[in-house]
Amino acid sequence: MKHYQISKYSEQESDTWSAVTDIGNIYYGQKLSQKEYLRVEDLYIEFIERFLSSNTLMYKVKFLMDLRGEDGADKYFFDLDCCDIKIRGGEYLNTESILVISRLCLRDLMGVRLETDCGSYITFGSDLYLRIGTSNDHKGSLDYFDYFVKKGLFTHQVDHDPDE
Repeated sequence: MKHYQISKYSEQESDTWSAVTDIGNIYYGQKLSQKEYLRVEDLYIEFIERFLSSNTLMYKVKFLMDLRGEDGADKYFFDLDCCDIKIRGGEYLNTESILVISRLCLRDLMGVRLETDCGSYITFGSDLYLRIGTSNDHKGSLDYFDYFVKKGLFTHQVDHDPDE
């Protein structure tokens, strides 16, 4: 199993924005706009879509925490097509549902761990961390990682599953 952590900032970078709640705050002399936040969020979604299309594995909901009903959460629903999506633990999801859920997770409106029957996974941490694990059954190439590094995402291979 190979484990990767994807983020919008390097491990050495500090004092940068790392959540949808940071919109409107000043970083490096510039106010974080909703437009810039969405640009970065779209990179994550494109990455996940590329990862999913690089293999034919089916992902199911292993863990789910839904925070959409929390006070004030609705102000982070901007530009979401399907924020009322309903999912259950153990349910297999199609790519479209995974991408919607991924946006909710990136906005800290949901926490989820998606897993295949062979152990490959997609999960999210706070501060815009995306974590993926690929089993030997993942036949797709990961060559596209470099493309996303050039676009502003950092990818790091790590030694372990973050949930272990």
